[in-house]
Amino acid sequence: MAATESYKIPLSYDKKAMTWNGFTNQGDFHDGYSYAAEITPATVKSGNVTFSLENKATINAMKCEGDTLQLPAGNNYNRVYLLAAAATDGAPVEGTVKAGKSETAISVPSYTGFIGQWGHDGHTTGYLTDAEIAHVGTHRHDSDGDCYYEFTYMYAIPVDIVPGTTEVVLPNKPEIVLFAASAVNEGPAATPASAPVPHSHHYRRNFTCRCRYQI
Repeated sequence: MAATESYKIPLSYDKKAMTWNGFTNQGDFHDGYSYAAEITPATVKSGNVTFSLENKATINAMKCEGDTLQLPAGNNYNRVYLLAAAATDGAPVEGTVKAGKSETAISVPSYTGFIGQWGHDGHTTGYLTDAEIAHVGTHRHDSDGDCYYEFTYMYAIPVDIVPGTTEVVLPNKPEIVLFAASAVNEGPAATPASAPVPHSHHYRRNFTCRCRYQI
C-alpha cells in the first residue's frame, strides 16, 4: 500500500509532557511523572499516518481545552488523527470532537498502566484497551530520574471529517493531551476482527481479543 501523505496540523503547545535525563524535575504530564524524551522519536508512524512531535526540552504537548485546529482551505482530507493520551492514573477520558456539522465521540486511554490482562476466575477481570497504540515507551520519568518498566503510551485517535473542512474543535477536557495531529486522505477505516482467546478453566470465559488488521 502506498504511503499516505500526512499534513502536520499546527498545535499550540502549553504543557511539558516529556523530559530529558538530568532535567526530569522540570516536567509534569500527570502527578509529577513525564514521558522519557530520550526514547521518544521526533516522528511517530502509525499505520500509514505520520506524526511529527515536538520532543525537545521545551513545551511539547497541548491540553484539550476547546481549542480549534486549523486545516488549509481547499484541502481534500477526510480524516484527522490525534496522537494523544489521557493524563490519568488508569481511567480513559471521553470527549467530543466537532468538525463542521459533524461530531465524533472519542475515548482516550490513560498514558500508563496496563493495556490488557487475562481474566482469572474470582480474582481479576479480563480486558483489552480498545485503542490503536502508536508509540510505547519502556519507562517514564519522575523528579528523581528514570522509572524503569513503568510503560507509557501514545494513541492514534481517528476523527472522520468532510473534505474541505478547515476547522476541527477539540473537546474541553484538559486531561486529554495531544502530542501531534495529522490530516490525511485515506480509504475507509480498517474493520476490527474479533476472535476468541483460548482459555482453560483458570481464565474467564468470553474474553475477546480485538485486533486491527491492515492489508
